[in-house]
Amino acid sequence: MKHSHSKIASIIIPILIMLLFTSVTSAQTSCDGWNHGVTGGGISGYLDQRLDQFCNSSPQDTLLYYGDGLVVTRRNVYTRGVSGGTATCTNYPKQIILEFSRPIADFYSEVFGAKTVTANTGETFHFSPELLPEGTYAPGRPIPVNEVSFSGGGITSITISDPFEYPVYYGNNSLYANGGWEMWYANARFNSEQRHNECHCSSAPIAKPPTQDVSSPWAFDLDGTDPNWSMLVEVTDNDGLVLRDIKLGQRYMAEKISVPYFYLETSALTSTRGELRPDGTEPTMHSRLV
Repeated sequence: MKHSHSKIASIIIPILIMLLFTSVTSAQTSCDGWNHGVTGGGISGYLDQRLDQFCNSSPQDTLLYYGDGLVVTRRNVYTRGVSGGTATCTNYPKQIILEFSRPIADFYSEVFGAKTVTANTGETFHFSPELLPEGTYAPGRPIPVNEVSFSGGGITSITISDPFEYPVYYGNNSLYANGGWEMWYANARFNSEQRHNECHCSSAPIAKPPTQDVSSPWAFDLDGTDPNWSMLVEVTDNDGLVLRDIKLGQRYMAEKISVPYFYLETSALTSTRGELRPDGTEPTMHSRLV
């Protein structure tokens, strides 16, 4: 009898999941990608022409306003997300700062020209990219664009700093300036903390749903046979998901089937048992309804 119940469970549980979750998936938050972006990027022209623009301007603090009330301040930029200078042209501090009017989460960006990017949370990226060699127009200037990704919430500022500095030459190999530098960020994206929480384990548990009478919606067979499964479904405090009075058409199949626990094994975790609870409090392997 126990073996036959296992067979029944292998059929019923996928059906049950389909019935329970089809009606709610459209209301769930999509967790693909990010839900905010910050405009950035460099400016056009030859390097000496770009450095001239930095030398003939002053740094700005520009504001970006979002529909949900968030305000992002870009500090010390020429425009969008770029700044620069030389050894004798020091209008711009060697920092670009992004400040958020409330904490955000999961910040990602491309960054060029900086050795260091730091979040207020303490997480820091250091870069040592390939540099232009001697004999080029800017020996010591970085070649690739780097990427930063700060996961989790509580982010209120990002600081891009410590630029690479190098001599800059005209096309005829005469010196334009020593100590040239240029930094920018581009394609910056992030999530609101609310979205982050909805998509991660920090989500608040939902209330335990009431017991439900669930059945499949299929039409009767041509011979009048009822092909539908029906059952009472309950989320319990200690026995996980419990199915009662399970029927296939008018045929009584099982009094009770439950899924009280699970085992999880990963490359970093040996097979470990966890209890299925609506709001578990175990120090490890706890589960919640979210």
